[in-house]
Amino acid sequence: MKKTENINGTSLRGSVSATFQQLIDAFGVPSCWGCDQTTDVEWHVVFDDLVVATIYNWKNGKSYLGSEGLPMCEIKTWNVGGFTDHAIINVKEKLQ
Repeated sequence: MKKTENINGTSLRGSVSATFQQLIDAFGVPSCWGCDQTTDVEWHVVFDDLVVATIYNWKNGKSYLGSEGLPMCEIKTWNVGGFTDHAIINVKEKLQ
C-alpha cells in the first residue's frame, strides 16, 4: 500500500468506524489536511492490488462547522471513496 494522487473520479463506497489514531496507524499520516470546506483530513491510498481508496471525514469537523465541529480525536465514522466497491473492502481489511 502506498499514497496516491490519482483520486479524481472516486465516489463514496461506504463508511468505517475507527479513531483518528487507528487510521494513522493503518494508513500513515493523512495525505491532505484542511482539504476543503467540507473535509478536514483525507488519506489517498493505493493498495497492492491497485485499488484506490480515499478515507475522509465529511461535514462533521471544524472545516465545515467551525467551533461546533468535532476535533479529529472525536471523529469515529469516516467515509471511504473509491473507483469500485473493493475500496471499502480493502480499507476494512486493513483496519482489522
